[in-house]
Amino acid sequence: MQSKYWPEWKRYLNDRGLASLASALLVSTRPLLPLFAQVMVLGQPFSRVLSVGEPYQAMIELLSDADDAGRFSHYLQGEGV
Repeated sequence: MQSKYWPEWKRYLNDRGLASLASALLVSTRPLLPLFAQVMVLGQPFSRVLSVGEPYQAMIELLSDADDAGRFSHYLQGEGV
């Protein structure tokens, strides 16, 4: 399922020239993505203080689902969803 934040995240990464790196990292670290998501869960209280709660939660959900992470990787490469 595509998150409403994907276009924003893609634009952010493209503006900084990091989209292909992020895509490659999503693919190469796929077995570790659930662990990354769990580490991010620990940081959730801070995300609420910094007013980034909803996008932060969306990123946790993306990393928790390997299929979604793969779809986002393809999306970053311009291959659609």
